[in-house]
Order: sequence, then C-alpha cells, then structure tokens
Amino acid sequence: MNLIHVNRFARYVLSVARHELRVSLCVMVFCYASAGDAFATERPELASVPKGRPNVVLIMADDLGYECLGSYGGTSYKTPNLDALAATGMRFTNCFSTPKCSPSRVTIMSGRYTLRTTTTWGELPANEITFGHVLRDAGYATALAGKWQMVLQKTDPGHVRRFGFQESAVWAWHEGARYYKPMLYHNDTIMADTKEKYGPDLYCDFLIDFIKTNQDKPFLAYYPMALTHWPKNDEPPGPNGKHLEFKGMVEEMDRQVGKLTTTLDRLGLRENTLILFTGDNGTPTNVTSIIHGKKLKGGKAKLTDAGTRVPLLANWPGTVKAGTLNTDLIDFTDFMPTLAELAMTTVPQDRVIDGQSFVAALKGKNPKPRQWVYTWWGGKEWLRDKDWKLYADGRLYHMKADATEQKPMKKGTGDADAKAARKKLARLMSDLKKSATVNFGQR
Repeated sequence: MNLIHVNRFARYVLSVARHELRVSLCVMVFCYASAGDAFATERPELASVPKGRPNVVLIMADDLGYECLGSYGGTSYKTPNLDALAATGMRFTNCFSTPKCSPSRVTIMSGRYTLRTTTTWGELPANEITFGHVLRDAGYATALAGKWQMVLQKTDPGHVRRFGFQESAVWAWHEGARYYKPMLYHNDTIMADTKEKYGPDLYCDFLIDFIKTNQDKPFLAYYPMALTHWPKNDEPPGPNGKHLEFKGMVEEMDRQVGKLTTTLDRLGLRENTLILFTGDNGTPTNVTSIIHGKKLKGGKAKLTDAGTRVPLLANWPGTVKAGTLNTDLIDFTDFMPTLAELAMTTVPQDRVIDGQSFVAALKGKNPKPRQWVYTWWGGKEWLRDKDWKLYADGRLYHMKADATEQKPMKKGTGDADAKAARKKLARLMSDLKKSATVNFGQR
C-alpha cells in the first residue's frame, strides 16, 4: 500500500463516530505501522496521549472567602451546588492564596512565588510557563474563560493563547463591562453580540461548548470567574441588568458552578473529571458573613486568615472519597505540579517550581504533606505552618490559639515552643528568599 492510500485510509478512520475513534486508531496504527509516519502527521497527539488521565475543571471564584460556603459552616448565603461538591468529594481546610487577585492568578498558574515571578500588578511575565502550557503540551485540549486580567487585551489579543490556552473567552478588563452587556474577547477578537447578555453566562456557556466538543479527549477547562467581585463604574452585576448585593453575586456564582456540573453529568464525564473549586483571596472588607454562628468580616488585601485562607473543594467520583475532610496545608503554588501529575507529565525543569503536588491527598493517602506555606503582598510577607505564623517584621502568632491574630509575640518573647517555631520559620523564610531569582519590586 503506498503513502497516498495510507493517507486516504487515515482520513476515513478519523471520520467515524466519536465513540469508535480510539479503537479505530489503535487498529490502524497496528496494521499500518510499516507505512511510516503518515498517520502520526494527521493527529500526532493521539498516538502519544497516555490512558487514564482525568479531565480537569478548575474554577476560581473572585473575592470569595471560605466563610461564604455552607459546607464550611457559612449561613449567610445559599450555595447548594458547591455544598453538593463538598458532600460528594473532599473539603480542604488549610488552602492559602495571596491577599489579592493579580498575584494569586500568577502564582496558581505558574507554581511559583512572587519572589520569582513579578510583583507588578496585572502582569504575567512573558517567560513564565503556566499549567496551560504544561497540559497543552501533554496532549490536553485547553480553554480559559472569565477574568484573565494579565494584560489589556486590545494591546495584545493573542496573550491568553500564548500562555497555553488554545481557546478563550475573557473579560477585556478596563476596556468594558464584565457583567451585564460585557466586553469580551473570544480567542483573539472582540466577541460580537453581547448586548443584553450576562457575562458569567457567556463565560460558562463557552466552557460548556468546549467540554462538549472535546469530551472524547483529555481537557482542561480553567474558569477564573468574574463573580463575586464588586462591579466598577455602576455596572449592574446581575442578569438582565439587575442590581445584586454580595449575597446575590455569591448565589449567582453557585448557579454557574451548577451549570458546569450538570453538563458533566449529562455527558457521563463525572467519573473521569476532577473538579477543583477555590477562591483567589478573601471576601471584601465591607462584607460581614456568619460562619458557625459568629460574625466574620472579610479580609481581602489583608495577610490575615480572612484575606488568605480560601475554600478548596475537590470532586472526582470513584477516586476522591465522598465527604472527606482534609487538613493538609495547600499553597497556591501546588496547583501547577498537581495538574502536571494528573496529566502524567512533568513540571518545567528549567526553573524552580515552589509547589508540591497534592494528588496523593486526593486519593486519600498523602505520606508527605506540605509542611509550610508562604505569601506576599504589598511589601509584606509571612511564612507559616499549621500552628505558627511568622511575619517578616518579626511578629509571631500562635494560630491554633489566636486565629484572628490579636496577640503578636515579639522576638525574644514566648515559651520554648514559640521560640522554636520562630527559629524554624525564620530559617525557612531566609532560605526561600535567598533562593529567589527575582528580588522584591524588581524584574
């Protein structure tokens, strides 16, 4: 059989029904291996994609602290879809972000602390490698929808695509609205016909279409939500131009999550899809919520627990045990290596990756959990373990007994345990800063 015949046969095989595609390709490769690489040229990724890799849907809400979810003991808002994910999956109690959205977004995608990347607002340095790159290069279909905010799209329309996301539908940042009658970029061009439409519906529906199109191959759907960030310039934050208070935005956010989970259910993809839900930082400071019967004021932009402890839910039926509570420390740098391990590939080898995979925790066994987490914002920083938290200015808090940080311990004070904790955390922070290739405030 000559090369022309092989190519014709390859095109015929690729036109069969989706559910027969992988079987047909395997038969073809076996029977026509001697015909050279004509088939591999047609669809090279299918020949190299390992089996058994899950799809990943990563959802990151904007300005949403852990106290907003019913599964964490919150009673101020109705979050039935997220509570269902927690009840049938795993709920983490010690996940930490940075206090603001821009550094959190860079950190979660790159797996690297701001010491190594940038402290410039709204910037993802051109040399950074994201989990979009990593999974795309491992054969995943990749898409992002929602709040990108790493560049003004009009100055660089291909920005999202260059960071590993093959398809995208993103808010144009300062160019227009994010909610009602939004200004969005679909891939590299301005999205048409968004009048009278609701941004969160457009973001979510875009990802639903992406999932339907790519349901027969591994995919990454990354959804950095616009909700629940306050709108700017008196923009109505709700559907149909309605005004919503924070409570309404939280419940709209939960509705969007429900749309995605319902789609995965209808397509029969849940057992092969890991859903991760988190928030980029704490709730705004002008919002007070009730959790476990007590008031908790939001801590966005603060380095306290209210500003940096965020929800993390993981749902993967058949792999993540239902109703599991996990107290391991999770750092935003951990998402990159976690997704890489799930995709059966490696993190970038040419740079320091600060994260540690938590795949073992998802599967119920984590013999070597992370021992400390770190964050930075506005020239301030801290490093902590489960019990103790040390700021760079020398303040030490016993978080187990003083979670709201009311009783700082100065250097030279405290009992033997406090002094030992200070010494350990100070050494870890010093070693981390010495290892950084980018100094604070510099590129």
